[in-house]
Amino acid sequence: MLLKLMKPLLLLLLSSWLYAQTPQNHQAYREVYLLSLEAFENANTAKEKKEAAWVLAQLYKAGKGVTKDEAKALKWHKRAAKYGSVKSQEHLISYYFSVRNDWEKGAFWAFKAAKNGSDLAMSSLGLFFEQAGDYEKAAKWYQKGADSKGANSMFYLALMYHKGVWYHKDEIKALFWFKKASSLGHKKAQTFLSKP
Repeated sequence: MLLKLMKPLLLLLLSSWLYAQTPQNHQAYREVYLLSLEAFENANTAKEKKEAAWVLAQLYKAGKGVTKDEAKALKWHKRAAKYGSVKSQEHLISYYFSVRNDWEKGAFWAFKAAKNGSDLAMSSLGLFFEQAGDYEKAAKWYQKGADSKGANSMFYLALMYHKGVWYHKDEIKALFWFKKASSLGHKKAQTFLSKP
């Protein structure tokens, strides 16, 4: 209930992160921090907990209203992810795959986020299996993400067709998927299409 009442305030304050940090903003972020902490502790549903935990993770990550602390941001992302926050699950995928090189934990969060429809998760699983040499599973995850209108997955599926990895080399299908990914704003696909 408390989170529903403060959600407009949270969205307004979070969207203002683009502006310079002033003492007034710091105090406002501090208030968001305290409200979010209270909302997390008093939440009655997983949805309320995940939203409050995600806001707390963002505040710690950016150092808004609290001292910047990556370890605490990670702790709150884990909590939010546990309650179903796809954004936090995606953060953990990137953290474990890219920063920690912990493939087991990265894959754990990728499978969870993929169940929630995350293109980042599906394309990450595709990359995970592709790097492991399991091209059939890689293609399956890229296709699943592409079918869900995921630009990342479309791009990597196009690369598989372009290179002839798992699928027979098929420039027509590669071009189809590159164009689809490009139309969704995928920069690498746009760069690929701009080459002569």
